[in-house]
Amino acid sequence: AGASGEPAALVSQLIMGAGKTTVVLPLLALYLADGSQLLMQVVPATLLTFTQGVLRERFSSFVPKAVYTFSFDRTTAVTPQLVRKLREAEGHGGLVCSTPNALKSFALAFLHLMHELSNQYNKEAQTATRDASGFFGAQSWASGLFGKPAAHGGGGAASRSRKQVGLCCEVMALFQRGVLILDEVDLILHPLRAELNWPLGERKPLDFTSERHAAGMRWELPLHLLDPFHFTARGECVMCVPRSRTSEQLLQRIAAAVARGCSRRAMTMRPHLQLLDAQFYERELRPLLARWLLLLLLKLGVKQIDEEEMLGWLEHGRSPPEVKASALKRHVWQVKLLNLSHDLLTTTLPFVLSKVDRVSYGLLSADQVERTKRESGGGPVPTSRRLLAVPFLGKDTPSLASEFSHPDVLISLTILAYSHEGLRDTDVRSRS
Repeated sequence: AGASGEPAALVSQLIMGAGKTTVVLPLLALYLADGSQLLMQVVPATLLTFTQGVLRERFSSFVPKAVYTFSFDRTTAVTPQLVRKLREAEGHGGLVCSTPNALKSFALAFLHLMHELSNQYNKEAQTATRDASGFFGAQSWASGLFGKPAAHGGGGAASRSRKQVGLCCEVMALFQRGVLILDEVDLILHPLRAELNWPLGERKPLDFTSERHAAGMRWELPLHLLDPFHFTARGECVMCVPRSRTSEQLLQRIAAAVARGCSRRAMTMRPHLQLLDAQFYERELRPLLARWLLLLLLKLGVKQIDEEEMLGWLEHGRSPPEVKASALKRHVWQVKLLNLSHDLLTTTLPFVLSKVDRVSYGLLSADQVERTKRESGGGPVPTSRRLLAVPFLGKDTPSLASEFSHPDVLISLTILAYSHEGLRDTDVRSRS
């Protein structure tokens, strides 16, 4: 127990074969599943059947206890039967076995229902605000929000969502006063080994992807920032800006800075160009890369502030003087572009340069795509995982379903992955 008398969390480590599942878990179940609280055992999906078998064997004769299974995914509805089953397990001292994905799916389904309900009520509130005549009109809408569902339209989508949310709250109350035992906690809590993808909401394009005046800028910015490193490693680059004496000199200065970094062991060329010291990047590379990025911004038409003010914004996030800032606000896309460039230069670029291809990230080979299909039950591999860089758990070991959530990190790592690994056979379509 903790200092306040409340039960405290406990982590205990035992070596493999020491009896965690066969001895310790049944003893804990005998002690904790006492009819006053719900006891839930969470194990990786591969161990669920084994754990259920062990518990049913231990509690089948001398001290009988029921062993239940909590299964849930995004297609599962929260029903009164589910609540009754969990209450029965709590009241009769039973055990509930589950997997991390089932619990995560339930929590995300709960949030999804709340999100849908909130959107529905927001629409009703806007309508009520337009139609309401003073205080009593708004009060009428509020009473509809908090009153009984049956009195306000009965079987609509909002009413169904509301009932589901009510059932979810009952399940959450059972969970909160219960006890959760995690087996293989290092695997269950690992962010890549126990991931759950749950796409939610309407797809909306990012800034600088599909606008008529700025289509493709989201990819052009990281491509331009990574160009000097391709030049350093191979002696050639794409050059998103016109070749000039200034651009050529900047490329040479950045290449010289990278060479100094390698000599000081702040960077390395093995297995490819990699940043080892973040302070070296801030001190030696970032000022040069800010000037390199300035060339592209001038080409794209950012001209409301002068070059020194743009450099201050790119390197340090300093806003221009108030007079120029007010003029710049009339060109919102330029403000967004400068902020995006600042984030890329100060945060995204040093992060991606510190990662190792085929160890921290990489592209899926044809064999790895087929293996992912088999391990995920034969379902199709998402296009985003087939064509873009994905997180790796270790050397040549991609994660089963995880993806990079930050779009600019994903774009930058994808550029680097194709640069290091080249095109795959599946990336080239033959013409017949």
